[in-house]
Amino acid sequence: ASPVIYPDFSINDPTLLASTSAFQTRFTAIDALNHVTEATTTSIATPWSTTLGVEVANLVYHFLPRALENPKDMVARYWLHYAAALGGMAFDESLLHITHAAEHTLSAYVTDLTHGLGLALIQPGVIR
Repeated sequence: ASPVIYPDFSINDPTLLASTSAFQTRFTAIDALNHVTEATTTSIATPWSTTLGVEVANLVYHFLPRALENPKDMVARYWLHYAAALGGMAFDESLLHITHAAEHTLSAYVTDLTHGLGLALIQPGVIR
């Protein structure tokens, strides 16, 4: 990955997400899942990226329903933040593939399409 994608610092405060809509919460979680799906299915996937992928899937499975049911559940929001960070580590380790490249092109043309929704539309075809 390029060094320009690494932030100097990151503010991961789940209270900042308490007002995030269910739609945005859902598709942000899909983005995290997509990061690990891609990272674990590249030709250079490693045991580390695969371990991270399993953990991200587990965290999203357990905490996304809680965050959708109660947007002010800071424990759920915290663990979704953590899952997103782990997803970033996974794709940093093993990179991404065509799903993200295709989605960035798609959302450049369909400007009201959120990144996570675009990924959700494309990924099933890529996996097949």
